[in-house]
Amino acid sequence: MISAEQLKEAIPLSKVAAELNIPISGHGNGTCPFCDHKSFSARGDVFYKCYRPACPTNNRSSGFKSGDIFTLLIDSGHATDFRSAHSILRRLYDGGAGRQYEVRTSNLSSIFQAYRRAAVAHPVDYLEKRGVRYATGTYPLGYSPSPTFLQDNGFTWQSILDCGLGTKREGYELFSNRVIAPIYDSANRLIHLQGRSLDAESDLRWLSTTQHQPNVSECVFNIQHLDRWKSEFGFVFLTEGWTDCYSLLELGLPAIATFGIQANLLRHARAFEGLRLIAIYDNDTFDWGHSNQGQYKSWTQMLPELIRLDQHSSVEIHCVIPPARSGIKDVNDWLNYIEWDKDRFLDYCESKMKTLFQTAFEIYSPQPDQFPLIVEAAKSTRRSEDLDQLRNLITQNSDWLEFILNHVRT
Repeated sequence: MISAEQLKEAIPLSKVAAELNIPISGHGNGTCPFCDHKSFSARGDVFYKCYRPACPTNNRSSGFKSGDIFTLLIDSGHATDFRSAHSILRRLYDGGAGRQYEVRTSNLSSIFQAYRRAAVAHPVDYLEKRGVRYATGTYPLGYSPSPTFLQDNGFTWQSILDCGLGTKREGYELFSNRVIAPIYDSANRLIHLQGRSLDAESDLRWLSTTQHQPNVSECVFNIQHLDRWKSEFGFVFLTEGWTDCYSLLELGLPAIATFGIQANLLRHARAFEGLRLIAIYDNDTFDWGHSNQGQYKSWTQMLPELIRLDQHSSVEIHCVIPPARSGIKDVNDWLNYIEWDKDRFLDYCESKMKTLFQTAFEIYSPQPDQFPLIVEAAKSTRRSEDLDQLRNLITQNSDWLEFILNHVRT
């Protein structure tokens, strides 16, 4: 039987809406089709929510804060319950969406096996130089030694194109002299590959398979292990990029990663349920002279996504900013600095861990245009000292006082 998570991975919200003539898209804001109020929002082609309290979609017995393809069928009257919704979605899946998805994941799996064999035959020391020696045994990577490697190993150019591994230059493959990470969906199906160049002079350090949904930026590295880690650890670290993720895996810690800082975590909200999510993003800042000089590059852009995830789910989210020391930018720099001492790393995380509001306050408080984000982060806090900080902040900025107080009350 196809699971609910598999259906959600394969069938976008917009496809279900189009099939049933429900006037919504998978992204952006608009008019709610269930109450006609202009408070409707869809995110990631996965979730939707109407912010009007009286909307029928806000009276579900489910504790989940947003709707998905299952609740869309129920909210629109096309299904009466989860079981009947599953039957309808299964028919959509069997009608084409699922077959295309399965064929591509099967072909990608065959290609990655070839890359894995090449990694064994031509060992690369990229991760070993970063201190990672054992994690790749449990979480294998691949390698492509040349721009014709797949063709030399019997793959047709058409199959390479179909998997998003071709280039405009016919016969020239996407990956050459790159270490390759596999990207799975929550059902453990391979859906993308990302290659990191081993050429120090390369202008494009990172390349990913293209043309297919979900986009790589909407994926989460290692998400297929979350169910096991929920019972084994109860928490998971979230890093910026899979190389930092491997650094934590080397310590035997559960770790997932986004692919850059334009991520879509909300797409995976249900997979995160039941876990404590500890985000550790790079601590590098914008250079002097930049319009955002002195601000954190990664945190400034990722925190809004973490706030959205918090608002639309019951995931417990905490943040840890790496130590502000010379030479420490990311997780790997940090671990090398402390000589890979796991206890020291965990002790620091425990002592420096912050709520979303505390992190937002540290990152955004000097910037008046970001006050609304601080308020959004404050909505989930239960700490009186956090609210005292917010109170002091808004009293010092009279232009925002009335807006923020009204926002908090709602």
